[in-house]
Amino acid sequence: SAHADTCTSSSAAMAAAATPPATHGTFISGIQGARHLVSSASSSSAGARGASTSQQQAREMVLLSARVRFRMRFLAAIATHPHFVALCAPRPTPITAVVSMERTWYEQHYLLGVLLAECRHALEAHDDAADVAVATLTSLMFGIEHDARFAAHLTRELIGDLFVPLLPIVLDHWHHTVATSPSVVLWLAAVLFVLRYARRLVLQQWLVKETQTRRLLLLDLLH
Repeated sequence: SAHADTCTSSSAAMAAAATPPATHGTFISGIQGARHLVSSASSSSAGARGASTSQQQAREMVLLSARVRFRMRFLAAIATHPHFVALCAPRPTPITAVVSMERTWYEQHYLLGVLLAECRHALEAHDDAADVAVATLTSLMFGIEHDARFAAHLTRELIGDLFVPLLPIVLDHWHHTVATSPSVVLWLAAVLFVLRYARRLVLQQWLVKETQTRRLLLLDLLH
């Protein structure tokens, strides 16, 4: 009997040793749960960062659009000044490089350089700011065409030269903004104004230095 009790006790001890303690299973479950919580927290954090970035970008676009509309309305008021064209210093400006053309115009023909720069910003805003920009631009061009002071052929050419940097601006945004804009006709009218009045020499200087992509876009635009 004593021997049987001893065997029974030994068997029970061996079974207990072979069975993992309850605390071990709890520990493993705890680790797995912690990993799940960390993973969930990381996913939530990444999602929150993504949403925050999207909201920040949306706010920046709204602010950009508001600033562009405000500046374009201010420039529209300035452009109605009877001596606006004279203040833009219409004189021959050689095109040494297309990349620096906008900067050159900004430095040598300040008011018009600012206007053209705002046209680019308006097209980048992808909203009605572009409509305000082209309305200001074409209104100025219309006034020039019907102003007797600028009726002389040479004067018109010098004024046309001032607007040449508009061409790459429109071409860069043709497919994404201009072609689908409600004001596409006004943008085309602005381009035709430049092509009509700018000197052939200046247009040739621009085209020779332009990229093949923009040249093809110009042909597509005029097709």
